[in-house]
Amino acid sequence: MQQPRDSTHGHIVCARRLEGLTLAEVAYPPGQRTPPRSQARACFVLVLRGGFTDVVRGVTRVCPASTLVFRPAGELHAGHYSDRGATCLVVEMDEAWLARARKEGGTLDRSARFQGGLLLHLAHRLHGEFRMRDEVSRLLIASLVMGLLGVKRVGRRLGPDY
Repeated sequence: MQQPRDSTHGHIVCARRLEGLTLAEVAYPPGQRTPPRSQARACFVLVLRGGFTDVVRGVTRVCPASTLVFRPAGELHAGHYSDRGATCLVVEMDEAWLARARKEGGTLDRSARFQGGLLLHLAHRLHGEFRMRDEVSRLLIASLVMGLLGVKRVGRRLGPDY
């Protein structure tokens, strides 16, 4: 199983590697704290169950189930998982993949947190396709991640960026 580079503070339930993308469903135990760290690759984190508190640049944000978080590469963040723990879908994107996405239009470049609307529908659909293991799902996964990156047009942010 191809393991994501930056989500190893939890238990990887299942993972999938596509060209330029690594997706993993990761379970975090109740009360776990993660020290301040940065990741080498940009990622989306969809909270499927439970939740966590995220601290970025001194700002604390609560991320319950059905929250989508975007983290750019190199950003320092820390976390604390709820007393129920959390299960998340983590989608890491390599720089070449992001460069192709930028070429097609605007992409996120700062941390952001989202709930509700089309963006969360796309994120949950992505999770469903991640669990499928056929060639069609590979194409749909890439399309859905591209759609998530277009959030400047379709997303509803929760308050200001971090």
